[in-house]
Amino acid sequence: PAAPAAAAAPARGGLAGSTALLTPRWERGARAAPGPRDEAPGEWLVVGDGGDTARAVVARLEDAGHRTRWVGHAADAGAAGGEAGAWEELVTGEPLQGVLRFCGSDACDDAHAELARADRELSVTLRLLRALSRSRAAPPRLWLVTRGAQVVEDDRCLASLARSAHWGLGRVAANEHPRLRCALVDLPPVQRLTEDADALIEELLSDGAEAEVALRGRDRFVSRLARQPLEAPVRRLTPRADAAYVITGGLGALGLAAARLLVERGARRLVLLGRRGVETDAQRAAIAAMAASGASLTIEQADVSDGEAMAAILQRHPVRGILHAAGIMAPSMISSVDPSSLSAMTAAKLRGALHLHEWAANRPLDFFVLYSSIATLLGTPGQATYAAANAYLDVLAQHRRAAGAPALSVAWTVIEDTGMAAGASAKAMSQLADRGLGSVSLELATSALERLLTTDEAPAHVGVASFDLERWSTFHPHAASSPRLAPLAAAATSRAPGPGAPRRAAPGFAAALRAQAPDDRARSLE
Repeated sequence: PAAPAAAAAPARGGLAGSTALLTPRWERGARAAPGPRDEAPGEWLVVGDGGDTARAVVARLEDAGHRTRWVGHAADAGAAGGEAGAWEELVTGEPLQGVLRFCGSDACDDAHAELARADRELSVTLRLLRALSRSRAAPPRLWLVTRGAQVVEDDRCLASLARSAHWGLGRVAANEHPRLRCALVDLPPVQRLTEDADALIEELLSDGAEAEVALRGRDRFVSRLARQPLEAPVRRLTPRADAAYVITGGLGALGLAAARLLVERGARRLVLLGRRGVETDAQRAAIAAMAASGASLTIEQADVSDGEAMAAILQRHPVRGILHAAGIMAPSMISSVDPSSLSAMTAAKLRGALHLHEWAANRPLDFFVLYSSIATLLGTPGQATYAAANAYLDVLAQHRRAAGAPALSVAWTVIEDTGMAAGASAKAMSQLADRGLGSVSLELATSALERLLTTDEAPAHVGVASFDLERWSTFHPHAASSPRLAPLAAAATSRAPGPGAPRRAAPGFAAALRAQAPDDRARSLE
């Protein structure tokens, strides 16, 4: 049967017809403008080991008259204390002008060891965020600095793929705790000490509006999120009848929908991986229906974060395509995340993706698809760990594509009748839409997947979302002036209804206030 037209599927979340592709991109920007001349030098807290670059930046801050307190190696080693009180002591006392968090410095040849180290670094960043968010005084601006964790233009190497997770966490922090004005800065993969330090100090002291910046020598790139219409597929997917296609999370609603698409388009060998195996009547019915269509399905019970188990399974099949849909979502605000549980919460996403990436190296594949989340692109509150894990997938896809390997990371919005949405009430879905993020049907999502897999110009990382920036900004006022989201505002203006068209009522101020973190409500009432 033909794929359903993407534009025809209604969104139960209330934003029907607004589903689009959201594409992140880097644009060349002007050099950071000098900061206010009348601002007196202050004190900076520097956290983490930034290597030679950190030392050079600290020296430049001090040369400019600023004072610095540096919690270096000890923080990322854990010796600076997992105790909340120790971190709160660091951010109290004399008002701070800025907090500079170096999210690791040195590269690591062992990708698995790098993931473990990145987990520890992410834990430190979480503790720091929690301490800053509890401060009753006006908090300083927080800067999260990575090196080679973003793919910009012709970057073919990354200094640290694992540290890209900080970008997902940082976007959530920007929405949960807007007073921190959290900014993300990525330094070049290869260090050029003087250039890097000069460019970073210029960025810090400018205190500009850009919240996501990549510095590459004398060039400065700024992050933008653009909107494109989601169109129906123009070509049908053509899987090979003699090849096997592997789907992790293959027994979940999303995995089974992808499997059905492949079978409908001619695939005859599928390998569905799940941690618990077949458990429900719905799973059995879906598998039976595909088998009745002539497909051979192998059900493998395995933990995708177990590299040896995954390699053994993959070796048994003539694999020509991989779709990684496994993952665990445990919603929680930054203030309530247990930093010590990060590894367990992110293992399926991060380690699973790494195992698949390593196994696929130099193997001919028709596709390599990673299921990510819109939480990473937008920084959805309550999704800190999930956004961090998916940010890794997004950059992995860009890294693979830059190296000439197939890759696609799809940041899905809420998909009806899947995951947490399966148990959500109509009221809950409506409330989500009131906040600007509508759901999409599983049929529309499947159609979008086919469109992306059959479009030559599809980017390596793309979001599929029913997103209303005006409503989103009602709950996150800083988003209205965000340079990164400015292209979405421009796109919304171009699609605005005429003078006689009905207008949607925006949610009330009381509802917006309830949605804010407790420590941000006071500022909204000022």
